[in-house]
Amino acid sequence: MIIEVNNLSKRDYGDSSISQRKDGTWTARIYLGRAENGKQKIKGLYGKTEAEVKKKLKEFKNDITNISKTNLKTVTLEEYINNWLYTYRKNELKSSSFDRLESTIKHHIIPNLGFLQLKNITSDDIQKLINDLFENNLSHSTIKKVHDALNACFKFALVRDDVLKNPVTGVKMLSVNQFNKKEIIYFSKEQREKFKTEALRIYKTNKSVYNYGQAFILMLNTGIRESEMCGIHKQDIDLENNILHIRRNVVIVKDRDSKDVSKINGYKKKLQDTTKTYSGNRVIPLNKTAKIAIESLIKTSNHKSLLLATQNGEIISPDYLSKTFKKILLGAQLPTCGTHTLRHTFASVLFERGIEVKLVSELLGHADVSVTYNTYIHLIKKQKAKAVETLDDI
Repeated sequence: MIIEVNNLSKRDYGDSSISQRKDGTWTARIYLGRAENGKQKIKGLYGKTEAEVKKKLKEFKNDITNISKTNLKTVTLEEYINNWLYTYRKNELKSSSFDRLESTIKHHIIPNLGFLQLKNITSDDIQKLINDLFENNLSHSTIKKVHDALNACFKFALVRDDVLKNPVTGVKMLSVNQFNKKEIIYFSKEQREKFKTEALRIYKTNKSVYNYGQAFILMLNTGIRESEMCGIHKQDIDLENNILHIRRNVVIVKDRDSKDVSKINGYKKKLQDTTKTYSGNRVIPLNKTAKIAIESLIKTSNHKSLLLATQNGEIISPDYLSKTFKKILLGAQLPTCGTHTLRHTFASVLFERGIEVKLVSELLGHADVSVTYNTYIHLIKKQKAKAVETLDDI
């Protein structure tokens, strides 16, 4: 039996609960998305004992992961995309990528289109969603994730003959130029000096005020991300040839495997043996300051492999670096910003010194040079204007 109700707390497809009824029997309730009228669908399972209901619930959950052809006439997008996500995509993606895809589907696709039947969804439905997200001031990156998730799901459905056509092919994705660009924050020369002085400040006892202060100096001189900083292994460092290999990063992902019930749906640190993008795997030359920073970090490292680690030998969280960074800003009396400011500062100095966009893109590990160009367009234009000014002497 499936019950349609209006007022239930928000939940994910497949969420369930077990309880005992007044007559002593047991029941399990499982959320199966929403009907086309918007009402939530709850499947009820019943048994004389808790064990019996648990068994029925397990069997039912196994069944709903495989949507049969006979159900496709009435299956909603919520049911279909969740099946695609958890059955087919979960084991193909990195943990962080899967978390992002799940979040996109859960927060942007299902609330807006999930109740529609898969076979009835049109290009107009998806285009309206894209336009609505834009009107609500969501970023280009977020809207593109919605577009790409729907496109991938419908491509999958098309290959399986579950739909006659992919409605996303008729949708026009908004240009990045239509979005308000966030102002890039980077340190001036004076601010850089203030930051470096504070990051390396020591007590009278000769102990550093900030743990891993040199890590921020290294980030400033290499443009690496905080997640990449946390993932550096000592074997990635070649001081003889003054180069640093970026091969992995540390991410915060959902803790889906914890046996501790209190940690279910919580988060954990994870060292990924890959970078954020394929281009992120790169080699960065080390200047003298970066080399000194690495040598200092190696001396204080208490881990046989990682450059940065806690006193207990655990991975350093990017969040920890972010919090320390904000403390340094406060001590240096600099405006509040994120660690990405160090990366932007690195790029800005390169542009000031006439380094071409393609090389800056490679050093930053961007997936495409267009990403670099679109991010730093104002800096590039500024340098072009300076170059043209020199023509006055011709």
